[in-house]
Amino acid sequence: MNTFNNLKELLSTLYRAEELLTEMFKKRKTMDYKYEYALELVDHKHSKIEYLLDRSVIRQNGDSLELDDAYLYFFENILGANEEINTAYIHQNIEKINENIE
Repeated sequence: MNTFNNLKELLSTLYRAEELLTEMFKKRKTMDYKYEYALELVDHKHSKIEYLLDRSVIRQNGDSLELDDAYLYFFENILGANEEINTAYIHQNIEKINENIE
């Protein structure tokens, strides 16, 4: 297993495979991604899928692909943090409105 050398390399990889990773994450609980379907999402470039496999962003299970557990956890945590930030922002604005009403 290879690892990323820096954050820029990680972000660049995630960006290049954005469509595939977004679809895999969105449908992670309801759909297995066949290799051939994933290949369509990366413009039939086997090298993109192989790079993700080599970096353990995804893993192959027979003829299907899955997000690796570490990346699945990472993506879920990022979305959770984003939701907390949005909720805190909304509560802060509600408090300001209430102060102005009083």
